Amino acid sequence: MYYSPPKKSVWGHSLRKMEPAVERERVEAFLSRAVSNSVFATGSVFYVPTTFPPSGSPELYRHFGRLLGLSEPQPGLSNLSEEQFELCFSELLERPSLFEPGRGGATVTAFYTISAWNVEGSSVETSSTLGVYYGGKPRIIPGFAFDTMEVFEYLQGALQAVGLGKLNPKHIKGRKP
Repeated sequence: MYYSPPKKSVWGHSLRKMEPAVERERVEAFLSRAVSNSVFATGSVFYVPTTFPPSGSPELYRHFGRLLGLSEPQPGLSNLSEEQFELCFSELLERPSLFEPGRGGATVTAFYTISAWNVEGSSVETSSTLGVYYGGKPRIIPGFAFDTMEVFEYLQGALQAVGLGKLNPKHIKGRKP
């Protein structure tokens, strides 16, 4: 079975005004609690417009490009290594003027590949992902695979316990009646 909510359900209303440092603490608490094995897959930085027409994106990309040592500004910064992500995330923490919580501006992302869940002390193999957006539009994008409803319920409880939101069973795909 696979948990993948539609786009309208991953915007993270409960995270809307959450500061990146608090969100990160909660994500790390979830990973510590529910994941046996994961790796940082990639990161990115992008601009979420707060006005129309969008303004500020060229300056934001130049700013983060300089931070990363790029000679040419990029219209989006993707395929970041874990070290580059950490540098950009630290900049987000040090310069809160780069974004407006829940509205837009700089958004720094981290994506994880999860190969094993930690379900009450037992390692359970999986092929799952977790996307985390910090800054202007914070949200969590779960791509969770699991074999039993017990694992789903454990993940659901772990997310709720750390304050990251709820998993809705109606978004489970491949569930047999």
